[in-house]
Amino acid sequence: MSLSGHINRGAIAAAAAILVVQLFVPPVIGLANSGDFGKVIGVFGFGTPDENAFKFAPVTYTFEPKYRYSMGFVSSEHILTAAAVGLDAVFHGDRTFDLRWIGFVHGALALLALWLCPRRPVVVTLLILLIFADVGYVSVMNSFFMDAAAYVFFLLTIVFYLRRQGVWMLMACVLLITSKTPHAVVAIPAAALFLVEGARLGLDRWNARLAAATALVAAVFSWNAAGPNLHTDAAFNVIFWRLLPASSNVSRDLKLLGLNESYRPSIGKHAYVTSVAIEDPAFRAEFQRRTSHVRIGWLYLHHPSWIWRDLRASLAEAGSQRPAMGNFDSKYGRPEYSQSRSFALWSDLKSRMFVHEGGRYLAAIVLLIVAALALAWRSEARTGIITLIAILVLELLAAVFGDVLDIARHFFLFHALEDVLLVATVAMIGAARYY
Repeated sequence: MSLSGHINRGAIAAAAAILVVQLFVPPVIGLANSGDFGKVIGVFGFGTPDENAFKFAPVTYTFEPKYRYSMGFVSSEHILTAAAVGLDAVFHGDRTFDLRWIGFVHGALALLALWLCPRRPVVVTLLILLIFADVGYVSVMNSFFMDAAAYVFFLLTIVFYLRRQGVWMLMACVLLITSKTPHAVVAIPAAALFLVEGARLGLDRWNARLAAATALVAAVFSWNAAGPNLHTDAAFNVIFWRLLPASSNVSRDLKLLGLNESYRPSIGKHAYVTSVAIEDPAFRAEFQRRTSHVRIGWLYLHHPSWIWRDLRASLAEAGSQRPAMGNFDSKYGRPEYSQSRSFALWSDLKSRMFVHEGGRYLAAIVLLIVAALALAWRSEARTGIITLIAILVLELLAAVFGDVLDIARHFFLFHALEDVLLVATVAMIGAARYY
């Protein structure tokens, strides 16, 4: 075996060791619940007291009737959680659930992606290890955020594309698309990729068309799987928490949104505070009838400067790279909201460069896109790089304009996309053959 081969194998072993230390060895690193865990674990009937939300990442969850409910969400993260619950039942077997089992499932899939990744130069291997073993990515694995499923299935989608295994790529891509409603946008460029490069992926013309259609159907399923309330709450937040408080002519902008003066009292509020109007079913139904994200887009067209303003503001917040939530169980004696600084070189570097610097962050993204396109334009990597960039741009738009709360976490998959694009760009600079 060549020296590079030994280094690549060593990198896989190092990645496994780093994940084990972070995910399994006390103090266990996870990510606190922002209120979204119930969308996944409610159907399994386990949970933790609400006072832990945001502050701590409990390791032990309890099965109790009060935790069993359904919020109407369907996600591929439910599949991974079911696997974790099954493993916990086999090896643990009492009325508690150990968080580390979901970390095991997510971590195993991430390591599988690294193991399956085709031959690559040493510098690319070391860059992959630096970036994707960072606590910013690993902490999410010990959580029930649907972003965790999106992340591991995104990595597998990339790897199966590089290996030219179209069927496996389609399976991973569908699981990515159905992980969370905002990621339904992945289906559009993915479908185009299947149509353009089906033969290269080992698919004949009809199977390539079938793969493209399957990706689009998965997007429709993902959009509907969250139910109407998610879209309504997100629209409510964008309108009343972000847009109208900054309006110089509220009456005009309400009209552009399809709303009237009776909605003024909601300005400055979002859907997740108590005693807000959206809690009233009649208000919700009327709000759904009157407006939508399409209307929001119409308002942005009348205020194009707002697009730039909100893009910069969201990127400035997302520049932190990690959501401001705790990484440790309270039993470890750490203060509330404590975050791990171990294995944080990459996320700390990016945070120092981009936090509160939305314009700088956007400039860096544009520069990376231009560099990647310039390097790929005359190579066989062109179609894959264009697809990756298209997904990155769509994910950026979804993260910025889809909702306005918990922005740093909503950018999680976007961060993975930009980092994969960076790795691909470095590989092309080194004349590496990814394909």
